[in-house]
Amino acid sequence: MNTYGTLTILLNNVGYEITTFRTGGEHVDHRHLSSVKFSRNIKEDLASRDSPVNAMAADTSGKIRDFYDGQFDLEHKLIRYQTCKNGSHFIYDITETGIGTIVKVKCPACGVEEDITDVNNW
Repeated sequence: MNTYGTLTILLNNVGYEITTFRTGGEHVDHRHLSSVKFSRNIKEDLASRDSPVNAMAADTSGKIRDFYDGQFDLEHKLIRYQTCKNGSHFIYDITETGIGTIVKVKCPACGVEEDITDVNNW
């Protein structure tokens, strides 16, 4: 098990990651937490995820747990990440056109907006 509570199990040469419920400090690189505290509470765990879409989970019966509107984001083609220095979510606006996909990112708190349609910018 690593320091983030993730254990990789190999089955038929395929790796499956199993991660404990956890909470922690700030996201230091937009992905990893600065500190980790293990938890038994799924809502607390999902609150520390980097986006509402990544904060969705399914139980063993297939029921979706969505405390932070990840399904809404998927239905409206939004991808929000907590990456702005003020803690606000960036909003990714994804628009399908007849010739491709346009992707724009905006921070509603700062007003920063950028067209990142070129996949090389991802």
